Amino acid sequence: MLIETFEEFINRLDFNSIIQNPSKFLLDEFNIQLSNIQLAVIMGIVILFFAELIIRKINKKKQLTKENAQPLKKFEKSNEISSDVIRQKTDLAIAYFNMGKKSKSISILKKLEKYQLTKKQLIQIRKLKERLS
Repeated sequence: MLIETFEEFINRLDFNSIIQNPSKFLLDEFNIQLSNIQLAVIMGIVILFFAELIIRKINKKKQLTKENAQPLKKFEKSNEISSDVIRQKTDLAIAYFNMGKKSKSISILKKLEKYQLTKKQLIQIRKLKERLS
């Protein structure tokens, strides 16, 4: 019964009149009182909403492919928190990178290079910087 009613509804529609005056159609068929300008604004908002969703999806895909999909790992094998300031800051730089804040990670590594570092620490920082760029 419902399918027949829907088919009848579609068959009696005059699409040219709907396109020319959609507010009259909504008032006659559904008793909804909106002006043509209000309908245009609503349609514009709906289109912008879907465009934003599509753009976000595209940007998310680009970001995932850009970051190699592999997070950086700590150089030290132990999971203990170090009292060494340099190691803490390198761990912080790695954490920032894994969170997607690449610029903060790079700025921390640049600041670390100003300290007096051991050869091992310099090598670790250089490896990290190469991986980030």
